[in-house]
Amino acid sequence: MELPIPLRQGVDRLLEQVPLPMLKQAAKTLSDRYRAELRDGRLHMAEDMAVKAYLATRLPATYAAVRASLDAVGESRPDYAPKTLLDVGAGPGTVLWATINLWPDLEQAVLLEAGAAVRRVGEALAADAITARTAWRTGVRAGIAGKTRRPALAADRRHAAGGRAGHAGRLAAYSCRAAAADRGGRARACALPA
Repeated sequence: MELPIPLRQGVDRLLEQVPLPMLKQAAKTLSDRYRAELRDGRLHMAEDMAVKAYLATRLPATYAAVRASLDAVGESRPDYAPKTLLDVGAGPGTVLWATINLWPDLEQAVLLEAGAAVRRVGEALAADAITARTAWRTGVRAGIAGKTRRPALAADRRHAAGGRAGHAGRLAAYSCRAAAADRGGRARACALPA
């Protein structure tokens, strides 16, 4: 699956002056942290080079996974078109881009991201391309005895009639958790049917 053209062009601009050996080393370091599921209290994308490595190596696959998940929601509920989005652990806004690409009438998005470097990049990538009102907020990292605690997802929405979650709601909750939770200890919440 291809990245949306404005996103791909923005990423290309951010990477064009980065020396390849530096990018390769940053990508190796980032990948090692993800694979080790390292929980040392530091954000995986705390530094600019780590963010650029993510954009070059992980963004396309993450975008494809999130988009496939959202496509499943769209297929199960063709009449569903979210107007708002909450993304917890937003990174560079991958879920926002996938949501806008599928549902271009999204009106508002709130993106929470603890890492200043990746938040700045996400804001820059979205600035001229995303039409929804977008608010980027500093995410709060909760820790206990030096260990980072993952935010919980309250993804199982209830339908007003009968108070039971419908099939599409369960599918959306499962899809969002399965495709959008990454190994860096961050969880994403995406647009869910009401």
